[in-house]
Amino acid sequence: GYLLTEGADCDLLHIATHGYADPDFPEFSGLLLSGADATAPYAVLTAQEVYTWPLQARLVTLSACQTALGKSVEGEGLLGLSRAFIFAGAQDVLCSLWPVSDESTKVLMAWFYKNLTDGQPAEDALRNAQKVLMQAEATNHPFFWAGFTLVRGPE
Repeated sequence: GYLLTEGADCDLLHIATHGYADPDFPEFSGLLLSGADATAPYAVLTAQEVYTWPLQARLVTLSACQTALGKSVEGEGLLGLSRAFIFAGAQDVLCSLWPVSDESTKVLMAWFYKNLTDGQPAEDALRNAQKVLMQAEATNHPFFWAGFTLVRGPE
């Protein structure tokens, strides 16, 4: 669909949706997307499809639950969505380790992108955004700020 055609040329690609990890068949881990019409109200973008996507992105943010999870395979590392996006050409993938809070994620992402805009490298931008949430009483528990991790592509 639209994401596959238009997203291929993005420098920054932010996908905020529901995601799921399939630990037994990581290539079937996926992201839920809106469908074409009422007869197909949703579509699924699987890791297997992402592997064949020619991405140009400097950064892909997967603001969805458990997008960093996959199956660890000896000699291969962690298989799943994050690896699929790196294989497709993304330099970095920001993804989640567990179901995250929508409210705290909005705050984290706002600070993350502000930090990126200010010229901070992605890893510093994430760490400094996490510090903002750590310092607020309502979000100082690691559940609110530690759920996102940055996966680096090959240098």
